[in-house]
Amino acid sequence: MIRVVCVGRLKSEFALLQEEYLKRIRGLGKIEVIEVKQDKDILNHIKRGSTYVCDERGKELTSQEFSNLLKEDVNFVIGGPEGFSMDIPGERISFSKMTFSHQLFRIMLLEQIYRGLCILHNHPYPK
Repeated sequence: MIRVVCVGRLKSEFALLQEEYLKRIRGLGKIEVIEVKQDKDILNHIKRGSTYVCDERGKELTSQEFSNLLKEDVNFVIGGPEGFSMDIPGERISFSKMTFSHQLFRIMLLEQIYRGLCILHNHPYPK
């Protein structure tokens, strides 16, 4: 099971992209996206498996390395517009040294989850 725990809700244009990626991902695996109002609520939704906190100061991974994270139950955590106000336990990972909006980053994460599952299932990635 892949669980994405995020602070805040998506604007409608991002929500459409999220639904498209969730549809694709569900053809390859189980995923749940949980939206919380505040980062203090994140800990209530982290379940079994490894936890990865998305942070620009985290370790950068290749798509192949990222796909290996998806071989077991996993929790990904995305902060809100102001980042995190508390320390969230888990390994820090980054897609770049740049900072992205939390809404855009959620779509980027879902795209990488889909890409990673395609890699694991030897499924061609639609371009």
